[in-house]
Amino acid sequence: MQARTPPASRGWQWLLEGYQLHRKSKLALALFVMAYWILMAMLGAIPLIGQIIATVAIPAMSVSLMNACRLIDQGKPLSFPVLFSGFRENLQALIIQGVVYLLLAFVIFAITIPIDDGLMFSVFVTGRRESEPAIDNQDIMLSAQVALALFVPLMMAYWYAPLLSAWHRLPAAKALFFSFFACVHNWRVFLTYSAGVMLAFMLPVVVLSVARTLAPG
Repeated sequence: MQARTPPASRGWQWLLEGYQLHRKSKLALALFVMAYWILMAMLGAIPLIGQIIATVAIPAMSVSLMNACRLIDQGKPLSFPVLFSGFRENLQALIIQGVVYLLLAFVIFAITIPIDDGLMFSVFVTGRRESEPAIDNQDIMLSAQVALALFVPLMMAYWYAPLLSAWHRLPAAKALFFSFFACVHNWRVFLTYSAGVMLAFMLPVVVLSVARTLAPG
């Protein structure tokens, strides 16, 4: 398997294609995404084991979401069973990916314990703050920056991995390997895409700030 090398502008095209996909079926896609987050929240709310199950299920659930997007793109209707369709395609590889993600995330947040007195680790493990440690805001920012830097290569390995396993039947390790190096190989595209995502989130904030500044009174 060989990664293609599209131009950097392809990152912008991803955003435009996503917007066009949203326009094709706004209500159905919105309801599907809502059902997705409700299901993940319900899993995460289960004491002790819920957070583990929700994290391990992320690759399979992301495949379900991509299956829904593919159906919308093909002009086909969505149905409730599509929400669980990711669990029917090479499930063993997807579960392995989920377990590996959980373990590596655990290690990443464990690395931040000396920086923020275990704040981020506690939130990751329990889903909430167990206490209010007396730490400086700079320590929290440093902890977040360290976690983000460590999560970037992890997310690169998972960008394509679930679909490579579900749609192309690749085993978990090979899917993670190809996903990581596909992202490395196409770093310009992902840089453009990331800039577009940041711009999309920042633009409404800037517009609101300007509107408040110019508003009378």
